[in-house]
Amino acid sequence: MSPRILSAINRLRNGRPRAGQEIYNRGSLGHVTAPEPAIPIPATRTKGVIRAQVLHVNKLLISELLTHALESDPDECCGFLFGKDGVATEVRRMDNVHDEKQTRFFMDYREVEKVQRDADALGQDLLAIYHSHTYTHGYPSETDIETAVETGWVPHYYVVISLVEKTRPVVRAFWITEDAAVSEVFLETG
Repeated sequence: MSPRILSAINRLRNGRPRAGQEIYNRGSLGHVTAPEPAIPIPATRTKGVIRAQVLHVNKLLISELLTHALESDPDECCGFLFGKDGVATEVRRMDNVHDEKQTRFFMDYREVEKVQRDADALGQDLLAIYHSHTYTHGYPSETDIETAVETGWVPHYYVVISLVEKTRPVVRAFWITEDAAVSEVFLETG
């Protein structure tokens, strides 16, 4: 990893907390938590599922996503964001168990079930699925869309981290609907 990327990630991780915030360190469970924002996020209802118009992921969690993507490169990384109502509060890394890790990702169902139980125990939802694209831009691939529809994981945000330019990774968020339509969601990082 380049010194420039490490420096940027360390600045995000070591920033001074604002009033009412805590200092966050990765715990022994391999995840990072973040405070809830002070302003509620507006939401809309689609087919009985409440969907926020924006996905709020603070800078600490963005740095964790970037770290995971860069550490896994050239393989794709994957995992979940826990949260509620469009506000991410925790990153949970998962192992990519796909045979073609450089161009695909797949999570072990037993691990996904364990993570779901963890989220339930914390009173959180599996808010988003994230993964990296190591050689393509930050947009869901046809395979990503097909997999989302086939597995029924459409009520979740999809976060894609593009590493096409390793020194300038891009993080974007999307909705994938049951009819395979893709729309970008505003990603708020405040």
